[in-house]
Amino acid sequence: MSGEFAVSAETLTRIFVSLLYAPVVLISYWKLIPRLSPTAKRIASGFLAAQVILIAMSLEIRPTSWFDSLLWEHRHEWNIPATLASMQLALVGGVALATARLARARPVSQRLYLVGIGLLFLFLALDEYLTIHEHILNWERIYAALGAAVVAATGLVAVCSSRRTWIWHIYLLTGLAMAATGAMVFDILPDSCSRLGFLRLDGCLEFFIQEESLEFLGIWLVLVAMLGQFSDAVLDPKPRVRRFLYALPA
Repeated sequence: MSGEFAVSAETLTRIFVSLLYAPVVLISYWKLIPRLSPTAKRIASGFLAAQVILIAMSLEIRPTSWFDSLLWEHRHEWNIPATLASMQLALVGGVALATARLARARPVSQRLYLVGIGLLFLFLALDEYLTIHEHILNWERIYAALGAAVVAATGLVAVCSSRRTWIWHIYLLTGLAMAATGAMVFDILPDSCSRLGFLRLDGCLEFFIQEESLEFLGIWLVLVAMLGQFSDAVLDPKPRVRRFLYALPA
């Protein structure tokens, strides 16, 4: 057919992941990472490197057994990708709670907001690993309501905060939007095994890599935003606080 191009599904997936990560990482290391404390920079860079390596391995590894597939593929639960995703979510919660505890100069309302964010992300970390939402009736509506509440609370806190902290609120919401797009949109897209628009596919285009990449990168942005809040609130953390942050992923 005139105007039709043949392309492999794997190539399209690699292009999508590259186009997703490249601008987000470049902008983050231009605008966000330089504002972080040295400890926060190391944590953010470490988790970014871990997820990039994990996604690359998921794209390159050809499972030779059911166990290999179960261990590496993003569509499965209780495996290496699910563990890293849970750790990243839990780290967001831990940093939020640590900031609420140490940021004594912040208004009580902002510290309560951080406590709420911390507890929410600790629950999301459990849910990511144990799939709690699958046992909740109409979980999509409940999670959408939670997301709307976080957006509203973040907006209120931003209005009452100094302008230098607005960037962290903006990127927190941006990360949440990316993660929600992966969870709510790509999760329901049907696999394509013949063509996608004017493209004729070699192999089946399955969207679980795209979904998980958006969720991984979105929550990483949320983590960077929360590390930014911590860096602003705790200008010179004590050694035991730094050790606590390094130990949180474990």
